[in-house]
Amino acid sequence: ARLRVAQGQLSAASADYRSALAQLPGKEHRVEIYFEWASHLSARGAGRYADALQVLDGAAETLGQNVALQELAIRIEISSGNPEGALTRIDSLLDGSLRGSPGWILRRAEILQASGKTEEALEAYRQTLASIYKIPARRRMVTAIRALEEKATAQIAKLES
Repeated sequence: ARLRVAQGQLSAASADYRSALAQLPGKEHRVEIYFEWASHLSARGAGRYADALQVLDGAAETLGQNVALQELAIRIEISSGNPEGALTRIDSLLDGSLRGSPGWILRRAEILQASGKTEEALEAYRQTLASIYKIPARRRMVTAIRALEEKATAQIAKLES
């Protein structure tokens, strides 16, 4: 499949990826194949975004939700000019195993803000902070959580001014 991608033979590469997926027993390796396949398709530009998303949606049907695959799908949705699609995917993650995840809530706020939905973005930034404040104080001191808090606070101040 990789050789065919390098040669620009995407249809043949897709057939090879399908064949590899059919032969692999482990879920972990399947995630890698789906990720690689969709990445190669999306790297070919806007004309292949729909194909890449179709691969990732097929992966979700087969493997269930996978954060890495959904993150790739979100990036593709944004690149294709479909922030609503990205938001739908984030909402799906937040409704599932990542409920209340401040990082994903912040990502949602950023997409809303970039889409010109200021009030919704402001609310999502506030939800980010609320989610952070539910984390035990000791864990909130972790650099990554503090960075999320600082970013959300700064964006709230910016949008309220």
